[in-house]
Amino acid sequence: MLQEAYRVEAKLLAMMLGGALAFGVGLLDDVLGNRFKVGFKLAGQVLAAVVLVLGGIRTDIGFYEPLNVALTIVWVVGITNAFNLLDNMDGLSAGVAFVASLVLLLNAWLLGEFFISLVLVAFMGSLLGFLVFNWHPASIFLGDCGSLFIGYVLASLTLLERYVSHASSSYFPILMPVLVLAVPLLDTATVVVIRIREGRPIYVGDRRHLSHRLVSLGLSPKAAVLVIYLVTFCLGLGAVSLADATLGDTTLVLLQSGAFVALILILMFFERREPGDGAPDKAVS
Repeated sequence: MLQEAYRVEAKLLAMMLGGALAFGVGLLDDVLGNRFKVGFKLAGQVLAAVVLVLGGIRTDIGFYEPLNVALTIVWVVGITNAFNLLDNMDGLSAGVAFVASLVLLLNAWLLGEFFISLVLVAFMGSLLGFLVFNWHPASIFLGDCGSLFIGYVLASLTLLERYVSHASSSYFPILMPVLVLAVPLLDTATVVVIRIREGRPIYVGDRRHLSHRLVSLGLSPKAAVLVIYLVTFCLGLGAVSLADATLGDTTLVLLQSGAFVALILILMFFERREPGDGAPDKAVS
């Protein structure tokens, strides 16, 4: 198997170079703060995504190559920023990345993608080693350089993996990476909508994320992070079955995923009622 490594050498080098660029952009943001303009940060992320495209890593779901290139850049930049925004509580971003990588590893192994499996195992090992010290109360933190790197690597790996097997009854399996990364994607989308609706810049942090919402509903920070881990795992585990699913099985998986998404949206926008709100309690005789 290792004798065939030269076939993926260019793609691995592209992922390493792009990852270094994403890390460098995050490091500049950590060091310079507000002096590092948002436009430069975005330009660096786009450049890192272009490196992937030049290395042969891109989606092929579109009918035209320019469309595939555009979708690849949007996907990579979107996931990279999603994990940056998800890094709002101890152990959250790295832990969700570990759970998502575990699901991707299961899919890659079942479909015989052994090189990708090796990369995922190495990535998961680094995440787990970091999580030991990043778990609440954390003694080390990702910073933008760490969270951008994690998001970039995961986005790259989802583009490298194969999701449709010979037994697939449809092209729904290509939805798997979206379902596996649904939590960071949905968290990012909701906070962006909230910030736009409130007239605030979308790149300025706040406490309107799913993790903060769970804490406001009564969970401890540790419990909130564990709940998000569990939701990520449940969504991802259901998505793994899409590779060989019949149309009926696919429908059930998508319905289950839709229910999870609806639950997350309810939690994000449900306002907790304080004691005494609403109608008065009935007297107890």
